[in-house]
Amino acid sequence: MSCDRRLLLCVVAVLCLGPASGLTAQERGDVAIVGGRVVDPASGTDRVRDILIRGDRIVAITDGPVEAPTSREPQRYKIKDGVTTVVSMHGGPVEMRDYFDAYEAEGSLVNYGATVSHGALRYAAGATEDYKPASPEQLAEMRRLAAEAIEAGAVGVGFGINYAPGSSY
Repeated sequence: MSCDRRLLLCVVAVLCLGPASGLTAQERGDVAIVGGRVVDPASGTDRVRDILIRGDRIVAITDGPVEAPTSREPQRYKIKDGVTTVVSMHGGPVEMRDYFDAYEAEGSLVNYGATVSHGALRYAAGATEDYKPASPEQLAEMRRLAAEAIEAGAVGVGFGINYAPGSSY
């Protein structure tokens, strides 16, 4: 898929967030798509415009200029590649609330999630030796911590058993 087609798909997806309302030039938003191709079959629009998003709403589609924070460069690359959801499948933290709070504080251009890491669970339960199985007490603690993490939003448990090669659990 060409870069132009990926950008078009991203802009079309963004347009689904809601209708635009007027803003004055140089007004700031949370996300600016500069030079995005806007396609609206209902009005016959098919041209390059700047799009300003604040919160979960498009607040301006304009010839520019628009401004927004620029600190989320890795997420911008993902969006340009057509990625809309990122899920960390093997290295997520035990404290999922902290993980989600950090994303909320910074804001995210993509959907996100994570598993709770098997290695982090082992370490948090005191099973710190990579070549030794966890004790029954440590296993019980790992289960408790995993359940807490899943209740807090983890999508499962990520097993990187190669990082604890002697573990049987």
